[in-house]
Amino acid sequence: MFAVRKDGKLRLLYLGYSDWLGYNGRFYLAFYRARLNKEEKMKKIVILMVGLLCLVPVAFAEDNWGIGLRGGAAQNDPDYEEFVSKNYGVFGAEGFWEHRTNFNLGEGEEFLGIKLGADFYGKNKLDTGTVKVTENSHAFPLTVYYKNDLGVEDFSSFIGAGITSIKSKVEGSIEGSKGKVFPHLIVGAEYRLNWLVALGLEVKYNINAKVKKDGYVISDRSGISGAVTARFYF
Repeated sequence: MFAVRKDGKLRLLYLGYSDWLGYNGRFYLAFYRARLNKEEKMKKIVILMVGLLCLVPVAFAEDNWGIGLRGGAAQNDPDYEEFVSKNYGVFGAEGFWEHRTNFNLGEGEEFLGIKLGADFYGKNKLDTGTVKVTENSHAFPLTVYYKNDLGVEDFSSFIGAGITSIKSKVEGSIEGSKGKVFPHLIVGAEYRLNWLVALGLEVKYNINAKVKKDGYVISDRSGISGAVTARFYF
């Protein structure tokens, strides 16, 4: 509760405590009001973002968008292979958007798509008896692709290319991490079970994905990988 004295100074009563407010009081009041304004702006931004997300299916009714999951195996060629316990596994997730086009290259509906994913590779473990190291890599592939879609309860095929940013980390007797950007190619097909779900296969070829640190190859994910995919359309 606020009260104003005859001398014009403002007095603040709060939970039984009181204080005379001069310049500092005006500063804190201004700060409090600014904080309220900031909170109101944040609420408006959140409401706007939720509204935009709700409008996406309407605004892009002619397009496809959704998320996907995949799991499979990838080529794995680290240094000192005779001492390495290799893990060929790879799994990941992605978000995608496909814009309807009319290239007249196939029988079905045609889409030009873009997708951004996150891939997590199985850990490699090196043990020479004196040196023990674990290598862990993850990557973020960005892909542009062409898709020919024959519709629900039928097959779709796609082909594309993009770039991948990978980061490899070693822990143990040797510590460190290093990243690299390299190109990749993809080709695949999927069967659309219904409007929501499609299951498929995807093959990727990584070009020159060898990561070096201090002259040593700490990971090499160059070459072919294959994965079973599940995509969910919204």
